[in-house]
Amino acid sequence: MNIVFRVDSSFKIGTGHVMRCLTLAKELQKSSDIRFICRNKEGNLINKIESEGYKVFELNRHGTDESSKVEWLGTTQEQDIIDSEKILKEINPDWLIVDHYGIDSYWHEHMYKYSKKIFVIDDLANRNYNCDVLLDQNFFKNIKLRYKKLVKDKCKLLLGPKYALLREEFAKKYQNSKSREINRILVYFGGTNIKNNILKVVYGIRSCKKDNINIDVILGKNYDLKDELINDFSSIKNIFFYDFVDNMAEIMNNSDLYIGSAGTTTWERSGTGLPSIVISVAENQIEPMNALKDAGLSFFLGSQEKVTSHEIAQTLNYIFDNPNILKKMSMANIELVDCQGVSRCASEILNNKNVS
Repeated sequence: MNIVFRVDSSFKIGTGHVMRCLTLAKELQKSSDIRFICRNKEGNLINKIESEGYKVFELNRHGTDESSKVEWLGTTQEQDIIDSEKILKEINPDWLIVDHYGIDSYWHEHMYKYSKKIFVIDDLANRNYNCDVLLDQNFFKNIKLRYKKLVKDKCKLLLGPKYALLREEFAKKYQNSKSREINRILVYFGGTNIKNNILKVVYGIRSCKKDNINIDVILGKNYDLKDELINDFSSIKNIFFYDFVDNMAEIMNNSDLYIGSAGTTTWERSGTGLPSIVISVAENQIEPMNALKDAGLSFFLGSQEKVTSHEIAQTLNYIFDNPNILKKMSMANIELVDCQGVSRCASEILNNKNVS
């Protein structure tokens, strides 16, 4: 079976779309030929994809950021169609997997000339889609209604954390509820305001009622202010910095609490039962994080522009005063995510079941 992914990464887009596509690709490659189409945007992960053994067809940069879709694509949909179809007509894939906020039904319809089936990965439910399968792994109160008027009748919907795309390392051996004291906190932020958010969190941890908490800070591949940040905390002995890591499940398993942004790490944390205090770094994170908060699955403090170090310290002190709350939160997350989502999604593609 021939499968092509259309996905991008950049300083603006982040790394999450590519990383979850790589997770699905790894599952699919057991019985399929996998290729990627990616635009060569600044801060991309094309080298990362190639290092995993996949062929990448690079699309050149075009145009300026004049609209939201152009900003995400790096060009218009019309130009992206022209660029992509040159590649797709030579491959004629069985499945085209699209993970891109800048692409909608207009693009999909053109690509049915070259691909038998289209699988869309989305989080926003903010545009029309023309596809055979649509995956939205997020937690929403009204998730079954979100895409009701946006997809065609033929589309099969894979909705909710049951289908979360988690890497193989997030096996059940790491699904342990957290019941011990908070001695180690994991800090990670995506987005464009990483330094300020990390400073805010570290100061919040340092000003809470408990001393000597170990702090592990993970910096993304595209973060270029590592040395400056390390210098800011040179006087603190129990803070540790890590670059782009490939053992996130192990790190999460060894942590007692997470403080940081939402995004794809949400389901990684759930899969390992890691309780979290979350700060949104993008508008589209607010609704799902409020839903998780209301369900007792996470603390959510609000948007990065409004959250203060004092609020972070207050939340930590509340947790110290209510020690059972983390165990309940941890167990609830494990019940929500069983780490089998990627195999479910791959089965929909490889077995082509219930897809018209």
